[in-house]
Amino acid sequence: MGEFKEPQPGKRFLGCILRSSDDPTEALTALGGEFGPVDCMSDALPFSSTDYYSKEMGASLVRQFFSFEPLAPADALVEMRHLTQSLEEEFRIGGNRRFNLDPGLLFADQVVIATTKNYAHKIYLGRGVYGDLTYLFRERAYHPLPWTFPDLRLDNRLDFFRKVREIYMRQRRGTTEPREEQAVQRHGKTRPTGIT
Repeated sequence: MGEFKEPQPGKRFLGCILRSSDDPTEALTALGGEFGPVDCMSDALPFSSTDYYSKEMGASLVRQFFSFEPLAPADALVEMRHLTQSLEEEFRIGGNRRFNLDPGLLFADQVVIATTKNYAHKIYLGRGVYGDLTYLFRERAYHPLPWTFPDLRLDNRLDFFRKVREIYMRQRRGTTEPREEQAVQRHGKTRPTGIT
């Protein structure tokens, strides 16, 4: 008979779709109290795989990803999605969203995004939230799955999640870098972070 075991915690991350002229800092600051400080961020790349959001949010959209320093319980996705959903509502202007916020959890062997949209490959987690398995880790790298969103197949995105996994594994081993060296990492470069 199998034993019930507490799973390893995951690492929170957030995908933010917004207009290229906007700044995600306001949304990140609002999340800071719950998610903690940002410890890695991706480049903001054009979000052109679909025009699904253009009617509401406008043209010239970009998507940027952020990971957060504190680790989270493996079952945190439902609460994370409800929090980001409420922030999307809070930041609306004229009835339209300024930010589309997709939270997720990264683990050593997989990356899962929380969503309210159901589909055959998604697992219901409760309270209207589904888990969308986006990457599996094998052969020393994350690999997209047949349903993984097109922009998440780009080398730039895979490189970001690889960097976040390195941070996560150091945290699990208890060998994180000294505090003075913990700057927001941007594809091999560092800069001080003012986002908490």
